[in-house]
Amino acid sequence: MSDKPLKQKGFTLIELVVAMIVGGMIVSAVATGIVQLIKVNAFSSDSALAYTNVQNAGYWISHDTVQAQEVSITEGFPTLKWVGWENDTHQVVYTLKDTGELMRSYSINGSIPENIVVARYIVPGKPMCSFDGRVLTLEIQAKVGDRSATRTYKVETRPFP
Repeated sequence: MSDKPLKQKGFTLIELVVAMIVGGMIVSAVATGIVQLIKVNAFSSDSALAYTNVQNAGYWISHDTVQAQEVSITEGFPTLKWVGWENDTHQVVYTLKDTGELMRSYSINGSIPENIVVARYIVPGKPMCSFDGRVLTLEIQAKVGDRSATRTYKVETRPFP
């Protein structure tokens, strides 16, 4: 054996502790960023979904109202009637289900109505529609999670013959 002292190779305990602390800080920062990204993404998705449903409801009700010759309001939503070019009588009834689905029931000449869901997540509440004899005013709100979207539409019916 030689009398030379052995040179130890490796890290000291202090170096290992410092490395673990720095590594923990990096992992913590990355994890916080990922959590924030997930929250923002869910927040944005809820906002977009609420806004899209408000737009869908407004589109369909506006589309039917501009053709209407007769308008009545039942439970906050319109019933619209008009006579088409071929003397067919059209009727559209909008209703809101307890599940928040806005339904459109469309029939021609009293036939069996076609029912479709035009919007979801609609918030029930105060009467959402009013009609002054010429202009239908619709205030509609959708809520998805903690996010909501509200819009007011004013739609003029077609001139009466």
